[in-house]
Amino acid sequence: MEFTFDFYINLIMHLKEHYDFSSFSNYFPKKKLYLRHDVDVFPENIINLVEVEERAGVRSIFFFQPNCSFYNMLSSEIREIIRILEKSEFEVGLHIDASDLASRESIEREVRGLFGFYSGYYNISNVISFHRPPERLLQNLQIPGFVNTYEDRFFKMIYYFSDSNRRYFYDQMIESIQKDKEKSIQLVVHPYWWDYEHLDIQGLLTRLETMKTNETRFALTRGTKIYKQYFSRMNT
Repeated sequence: MEFTFDFYINLIMHLKEHYDFSSFSNYFPKKKLYLRHDVDVFPENIINLVEVEERAGVRSIFFFQPNCSFYNMLSSEIREIIRILEKSEFEVGLHIDASDLASRESIEREVRGLFGFYSGYYNISNVISFHRPPERLLQNLQIPGFVNTYEDRFFKMIYYFSDSNRRYFYDQMIESIQKDKEKSIQLVVHPYWWDYEHLDIQGLLTRLETMKTNETRFALTRGTKIYKQYFSRMNT
């Protein structure tokens, strides 16, 4: 397995031969594939995945973190990415960190509050995913009016595969499909791990650091006259 866009499109095309790519809003235990993307670190890679999936003729859902340290859901850059997703008929949902919330009531309040706020800016799906969910969030938590991707029907009753922590899931997936070609699949793909070439951990870090440095310089150039002059002198 390689974390490249070429490998990814071949994987998607292979799965498309056997499964119907579907929204989480349309659950069925057989022959469906539920493809989701948790945007934890690297939203700059979203458009590359979108292009791959458009070429393959499938659609998925991208989950954005409201409290992410790496991006701001209301920044002009993210708003443009989400505009492209919506225009291209991809779903947009919330990737919620509820690790500090102890009770069901507090979790439901957080979900409803965030959904209400960001729905004022985007066409937010009522499908939600949780960021690094603790065990209590994996006990078939159901919130009226919402679809939780960790409900038993998506997490335990069908196949669940993920590239979390750069897990090499492909062999396990193929082996499982060979045993039961009917059972539906949830597949989780994080944009951070994928690129045009197979990058090791250091390569991924270097890519991220370079991107963030360039973004910081661009923001300073756009926002302050002195840095605009400073970087202009550096580039001459």
